[in-house]
Amino acid sequence: MGSVPPSMDGQDRGDEGPIKEWEALRKQDLDSLLTSSRELSWSMHGKRLGFYVWGCSDWRAADGKNIVGGYPTVSITGDECALGCDHCRATLLPTMEPAQDPDVLMALAMRFKEEGREGMLISGGCSNDGTLPWERFGEAISAVKKETGLRISVHTGIVKESQAKALSEAGVDEALIDVIGSEATMREVYHIDTKDPLGDMELSLDHLADWGIPMVPHVLVGLHRGQVRGEMRALEMCARREPSVFVVIALIPQKGTPMEHVAPPRAEDVARFIAAARARMPKVPIALGCARPKPPYRGPMDRLAVAAGVNRIASPSREAEKEAKALGVNIYYKRTCCCVP
Repeated sequence: MGSVPPSMDGQDRGDEGPIKEWEALRKQDLDSLLTSSRELSWSMHGKRLGFYVWGCSDWRAADGKNIVGGYPTVSITGDECALGCDHCRATLLPTMEPAQDPDVLMALAMRFKEEGREGMLISGGCSNDGTLPWERFGEAISAVKKETGLRISVHTGIVKESQAKALSEAGVDEALIDVIGSEATMREVYHIDTKDPLGDMELSLDHLADWGIPMVPHVLVGLHRGQVRGEMRALEMCARREPSVFVVIALIPQKGTPMEHVAPPRAEDVARFIAAARARMPKVPIALGCARPKPPYRGPMDRLAVAAGVNRIASPSREAEKEAKALGVNIYYKRTCCCVP
């Protein structure tokens, strides 16, 4: 994997540097790139692949095995999000269990415990600066941990130091954070309204690290209206902090949003990015996350991700299962979000 373009030097070079790195990566032979990535992954993590069934859905394997999801998602802002990102427009929030009040969050946790769930992912919509109201839910999350023993993952958004402190003291198990490496994307797609959005992103990662919260960064390939802009820089930002898991996701042309008719990133490009992440972070488990396009895009994307040696796949497709078996990879199943160790 020595032919992967060199990493960023940590200085602010705008979008130009990462774009050039990406252009160089796309010129490499795909088969050779994926083979090198796969072999490196197997040497570091074993010839194993986790199929993660999250939420309250289920998944039936080709051999008839049925896996019921055990990791529901909760929104602490209900359907509300001030950002109105161009790729989402809060369309995902109604799919989550609403819990705008700490007492409601506790009641939901008790229900999940009774239903035999493994844990839950707490998420929500953002304020104009990209943050969520974590301080208000710190005591409730702490009580959930003590009284139910459920695993708690939080989808943080931009994190202030006071919020990282509150989450750490509450005992959250891991922080999922969407990492963006392009200021233009943060302003034009996410509509972040701050003086230095990229600086806020870097500080968020530092705050989580400083307060000892295991980080699970997510990088969305094609976020800038289907283009690859800041993904390589985002990768470098994550790699410098030694994440516990690194999650690759891909743009979904969500109905009812300004990106409804934008073409998703090519499956080959997602696989190339996975290979670049593997080269930069050999020891870190890499997952293909649940946020990725539906068929006909999902099958080829999953197959190439397996060929790149990805360690986990959320909501896997039949093509992922077939490719894993063709490569002799041992499949195991988990009833949680793919961020869980």
